[in-house]
Amino acid sequence: MKTFKFFALAVSAMLVSPSITSCSNDDDKDNGGSITQQGIGLPRHLEKVNYSGSYNNGAVYDNFTYDDQNRITSFTDASNETIKCTYSTSSITLGGLNCTLTGNRITEIKDNYGGIFRFEYNSNNQLIHATETISNSFLNISSEINYKWEGGNLIQYTSTEKEHGEESQSYDVKFTYDGTKSSAPILMMLNASWLNPLYFEINSDVCLLGMMGYFGNMITELPVRVEITQTNDKRNFIYELEYELDSSNYPKSAHYIRTGSEGQASGTYTYVWK
Repeated sequence: MKTFKFFALAVSAMLVSPSITSCSNDDDKDNGGSITQQGIGLPRHLEKVNYSGSYNNGAVYDNFTYDDQNRITSFTDASNETIKCTYSTSSITLGGLNCTLTGNRITEIKDNYGGIFRFEYNSNNQLIHATETISNSFLNISSEINYKWEGGNLIQYTSTEKEHGEESQSYDVKFTYDGTKSSAPILMMLNASWLNPLYFEINSDVCLLGMMGYFGNMITELPVRVEITQTNDKRNFIYELEYELDSSNYPKSAHYIRTGSEGQASGTYTYVWK
């Protein structure tokens, strides 16, 4: 099984953004030219994310600061470490991650451990393909993820990971929706690395860049069920999800129950907005 690199911080970046109207095929690649881009930043500032449940309790993210463009400039993580984020027209630095921008989309990330992550988008500004290579004294990994969209929702992604040239893990992840929408991005940390469409072996804080729109337009609804199949050994996990929204339709909490091959677990994430 793929290890939980950041047990308390392994995340599923479920990112809600304004819907896009287009006649293009959802799976068409578009690595240049004109795109429709959601707004960058968080107009209503997220102040804190807490978790309580089967794995841990306490603040996951806290003490956010923002610039005059509503972009996150610093925060503290679950270990109370302060992480800084800086921006230029062509790049973002988030802690030890160096991100290359094409327009307002992240197309490449390099970390301090030999990891290189590349991302491709379709003409609807939706992420459709990602690759990872890690080569250092301890790891020789290559992975890829393919994303399938239906309208504004991510309905499936499949991933394959190879270590030293041989397939080690593969996953098939499917999302179900019931029409529930939110006025703002929502971030859920579901303590399972294969649940995160942007995870690989990358630092989980990258999900915050997704919340601000730097991975294009993500889902337009909130998923109520996520089914994960580890295809090489047929292990299966199901997450059932419920949400509480405030009077402005901003998320106050997200609760999950997980069943499947490793038994039952549950947890609740709560969000404080300014």
